[in-house]
Parts: sequence; C-alpha cells; structure tokens
Amino acid sequence: MSPRTIIVIVLALVFGLVAALLVHRILVQPPSTGVNEEGVNVVVAVVEIQGGAAMTSEMVTLRQYRKDLVPKNALTSVEAVLERAAKTTIPEGVPVVDSSLTPKGQLGLGPLVAPGMRAYSAQVVDTAAGVSGFILPRSFVDVLVTLRGSGSSEEDQPVTAILLAKVQVLAVGGATSNNANSSRIEDKLRTVTFLVSPEQAAKLELGARMGTLHLTMRNPTDEETPEVAPATMASIRAATGLAPIVPDQLNNGNNADIDGRFAALKTQMLELQDERIRALEEKLLAAGTGTGTAVGGVPGKGGPVALIQLIRGTSISYAQMSLGKPSDTEKKP
Repeated sequence: MSPRTIIVIVLALVFGLVAALLVHRILVQPPSTGVNEEGVNVVVAVVEIQGGAAMTSEMVTLRQYRKDLVPKNALTSVEAVLERAAKTTIPEGVPVVDSSLTPKGQLGLGPLVAPGMRAYSAQVVDTAAGVSGFILPRSFVDVLVTLRGSGSSEEDQPVTAILLAKVQVLAVGGATSNNANSSRIEDKLRTVTFLVSPEQAAKLELGARMGTLHLTMRNPTDEETPEVAPATMASIRAATGLAPIVPDQLNNGNNADIDGRFAALKTQMLELQDERIRALEEKLLAAGTGTGTAVGGVPGKGGPVALIQLIRGTSISYAQMSLGKPSDTEKKP
C-alpha cells in the first residue's frame, strides 16, 4: 500500500470521528430557548408534610431548578420555612411555595380555620374502640349524639341520632397531623377538635352537655347525607322482634307518684333525726346531773362532761369525757 493511500485512509477516519462527535453533541444538547438557564435553589419537601404540621429543616431540602421552571413564590432557603406551619398537605418532592405556609410565628390550629368557620373541641366517648383508633386529623366523620331519657314516658326514652354529617377533624388530642407521635394521640384520644360553622358549634355544645357524642368515620369523597331516623328503644325492639313498650309498662308502678314518695321519705328522715336528738338530750341530762344512766351504760357521776357523737357511715355511737371534778355542793355526804 502506497503512502498516499495510507494518508487518505487516516484522514477519512479522522474526519469521520469528528463528524460523529459533532452529531452526538447536537443530539445530546437540548435546543436553545433563548432563556437564561442558570440554576436556582428551590426548597423541596423530602417527606409528605401534613397540614398543620410545624415546619422543620429535616422536612425539606434544596434542589436546583432551571430559572424558567421555578414555581411562582417558591421559597429558596431553608430558613424561610422555619417557625411556620403547613396550611395544607405538601406531597413529597414538591417545591414549597410561600402561600402553602402560615406567616412566620403563627403555629397551631388558628391558621387552619378558614374564615367564617370555627374550631370546636369536644369529649367523645370510646373514640379508639369505636373505629379502632383510625380517626386522625383530616378525617371526615359523622357526629352522633345519645340522649338518655328517664324512661318515665314514651316521649322521654333514650335516643341516638346523627347530629352533624361529614365534619372534618382538625386535631385528635394534641396532634394536628397524621405523622405525629402515636402515643401522644392515644393518650388524649377522647378529645377531638372539629372544623365547623358557628351554628354547628352551637349544636355540638348542646349535644355534649345534654348527652354523649360518638363518631363514625366516612369516606372523604362521599358527599351524600342520607336521612336516617333517630334510633329509639321502640325501633330497636321492633328490629329485634320484641313487643313494643306501652306507657303503663314504662313506670310499672315504680316511678308513680315520685313527688309523694319523696315527701314521705323526707318526713320519715326528719322524724328519725328528731328521735336521735331527743335521745341525745336525755343522755346529756343523765351524764350532767349524776342521775340515770350515762353514755355507754356508765352511771353518771356528776360534774361537767362532754358528750361525743361518733358517726361511721350509717352507724352512730357515743362517748363521754369528764371535764372536771364535781363541785362541793354536788358531792355526796
């Protein structure tokens, strides 16, 4: 092979390699948009942040975004999220914008209460047992109220009814987020805070004072509010096949003329009290004059004495204590 042929082959290989590199660079490099593509640090959530949770530096990190892809009002420093709380849930990997956080220094439930709404806390019976402890902040529930009647009439029977439907839970105990310490939630599970209107808050207050509140969990996407008749003893007996209770069976003679029975019992107690007072006066006279039988069967010896009444439940006993010797005029010859 002549030297000229070798040179031609080498040049062809060199030009081919240069062309391949140019083509690769063109394919890999994105087309220019005419926008400054300098990177910008943006605060991004590294975990799912629940609404109401106080922001910490461990929840976020800084990631570089192209300047033209940075969300509006995105925070650019970790210090900008401290001493603030999330207004709504922030998914993992999503940039944190200023409008998704409360103003600096404003923590707690206040920022989570929308204008015109109220946060109302109530004692709820058997919350953990009722739905196995799955009621957490951001859950939606129906609030039931149970009113305990005296049973003296058909109208005054125990009843359970739906007081409020599809109410959002803001906090359970002292926890306002689902990722709070579970033991903290369990310790105070009986107190639940709801997001309600002022009218609903008034209903909850009256229901909590006059009866007991219970919760049933519902699907957050369920918008239906079915009309459910209140549950009464009559409806339960009918559902179980038991005979209905008639008014004459409600008292069965046990609650008839309650006022008269109370008055008779009061009179009996007053008579018993007068009887005991008279007996006590007789014992005092016997102990003080030296005549008769003193307390405990001990003959009276005269002189000043103190009579002590000992009450143990329904049992009453007496004891006497001498306060001095009898006077000369009281001594026997």
